Amino acid sequence: MSRTVSRHWDRACSYLRDRQLPAAKAQLESLRALAPEDARTVLLSARIAWQDDHVRVAAGTAVDAGHAAPEDAGLLCEVIDTLLETGETTAAHGLLDRPAWSQTDSVDALLRYANFRQDFSEQAAALAAL
Repeated sequence: MSRTVSRHWDRACSYLRDRQLPAAKAQLESLRALAPEDARTVLLSARIAWQDDHVRVAAGTAVDAGHAAPEDAGLLCEVIDTLLETGETTAAHGLLDRPAWSQTDSVDALLRYANFRQDFSEQAAALAAL
């Protein structure tokens, strides 16, 4: 992961948390210039569309982010959160079967994975992840 892309991603997420949509959009444009196909770029586009009340665009773009996401459990957590927020539960559930979950050593990602499994009433899988 490029440090520059990561820096723009972190700033954009911070702006979105603070509801500074114009600043988040500026970071999105920077990300599009640096890494247009990067899953974080696509995911940021979905999050901005959601905050801009473009629900259908946000949902479709979140699904695209799921397709673009690499085998990175932390990023998959972010994509799943966005998919669930936009109502794309089937796409979110599909990401729970990705190999990244068995390859990660991130405790935070595994805890979130277990929570996602529990949200889908898959207690045995949630317990196994824990």
